[in-house]
Amino acid sequence: MIGYDWDRGEVFWALARERERMKACGVCYHGGALLVASDDTVRRFTPERVDSVELPGTQNSLSHSIHPIGQGEFGVIDTGHSCLRVFRDDLSPSRVLEPLAAWGDLPPDAIHLNDFAVTPRGIVASCFDYRPWRKVQAELSWECWCRGGYGLALNLTGDRGAGAGRVVGCGWNHPHSLVYRDGHLHLCSAAAGVFHACAFTDDGTLVERRRVPVTQTHFLRGAWHSGDGWFLGGSTSRHGEVMARDMAVYFLDDASGRCTSKAVPGAGEIYDVLPWRDDLLGLILRRHFHEPLPK
Repeated sequence: MIGYDWDRGEVFWALARERERMKACGVCYHGGALLVASDDTVRRFTPERVDSVELPGTQNSLSHSIHPIGQGEFGVIDTGHSCLRVFRDDLSPSRVLEPLAAWGDLPPDAIHLNDFAVTPRGIVASCFDYRPWRKVQAELSWECWCRGGYGLALNLTGDRGAGAGRVVGCGWNHPHSLVYRDGHLHLCSAAAGVFHACAFTDDGTLVERRRVPVTQTHFLRGAWHSGDGWFLGGSTSRHGEVMARDMAVYFLDDASGRCTSKAVPGAGEIYDVLPWRDDLLGLILRRHFHEPLPK
């Protein structure tokens, strides 16, 4: 976890102590808390305490994106078991949405389900491939796997009571970072460095309305809208491609359509982009971690 000042173009805080580092494949604010998806665990940080819940199952959960789902609930993607787990705010389990449940026993991380967004047409999730991607990874070329356009969007809950698990969008390269805003579902084709905006048709499928090439050097992942445009995260090398040796933050301006970038020193991966809230995040970090924050 790092704090980045866009105006100054510099990292102003980093969780650097080895014993305090934690893998974070998803963060969000919800109900006066910071929620972090980390491997097989969900952690809930408030200024007063830290609580956690272990994700169940027979395989490594590889927990990914975490978002609020209405009042009193949040969801986290259990990538290892190809499902979305919904929890109440007290971390008790609520329900599980399993688009592949009818197939019985699944290989670990079968389709790399990795993110979701709550939309008026249902809860829509992204995955890398309709083929068991670990097998594809082993047998086919990186280029075919990363840039073949096999990424899908699945409606996990169905549209108006029907079609749970239905494919509602396709053609992306490693889709990530789903955000429903202003009547559109926005997402990243991470391996291609492209940012998309899609609208629902009358039958509940997605059609692309906007496509913005953002980067040819970074793995594009992490999206947050500031009110004026989108802040997007750029990670360093993924899956053997020749890419940049540092991370980056991109800003896509809504008015002009212009995209600018600033380097983030050091190799690493950005999974989520979250606005800094000193009243909550700053307070949590001061109370529970030892890295000093700037005054």
